[in-house]
Amino acid sequence: MNPKSLAGLIAGALVIFALVILGTSATYVVEPGHRGVEVVLGRVSSAFKPEGFGFKPPFITTIVPQAIRQQSAGMVADCYSSDLERKITPCQLGGKPDCSNCGCIASAGLEAIGRHKVKGTIPVGKIFYASLKVGQTVERLRGATP
Repeated sequence: MNPKSLAGLIAGALVIFALVILGTSATYVVEPGHRGVEVVLGRVSSAFKPEGFGFKPPFITTIVPQAIRQQSAGMVADCYSSDLERKITPCQLGGKPDCSNCGCIASAGLEAIGRHKVKGTIPVGKIFYASLKVGQTVERLRGATP
């Protein structure tokens, strides 16, 4: 192979490499559930980029994805006794309140579920308490055996 054709081959490979780099830096993809925020030389654009594929000026522009899905966090309310004299730690946080006097939404919901009848005959609460007694008996028997 002569030096002239070798130089042409290397130059062609470098041009193809440069085009691949230019092509990949001039495109972006915004994933579903996100919007793209365009940043040009450190300045944030006021318009957002929608989901999908798009083109951008290479090397000076970046597209930063921002989640647009609703993010919610649970909040725990403070619970107080019915006479408002003492603060009660909810059972969800490891407390051991008297559920008959608690008044939290969990105890109200569990009360409603407990009254529901399976196949119209047996209340769920009775099934729960029977299961609880069986579990306590098994635990007691396991503790009695060395």
